[in-house]
Amino acid sequence: MLRNQDQLTQPTRTTFLLNALAASMLMTQSVHALSTAAPDAGVQITNTAEASYLFDGQFVTQPSNTVAVDISALYAINLTSA
Repeated sequence: MLRNQDQLTQPTRTTFLLNALAASMLMTQSVHALSTAAPDAGVQITNTAEASYLFDGQFVTQPSNTVAVDISALYAINLTSA
């Protein structure tokens, strides 16, 4: 049994911190996914990213290509035992 935090080795501490970070990120994403309703079929979602940087002392903003996703219906069957 560890009596104090100094007994943890650096790889063990790093692994623990990375696991904690990954778990918190997954929980944040799942809460966000559950809090919003899915879009209706037939809706088109578009997105354009934007990068800003300094080049030769000038502030430059460059948009990406716009992408579009068409939402379609998913028909599924749920089987249960009788």
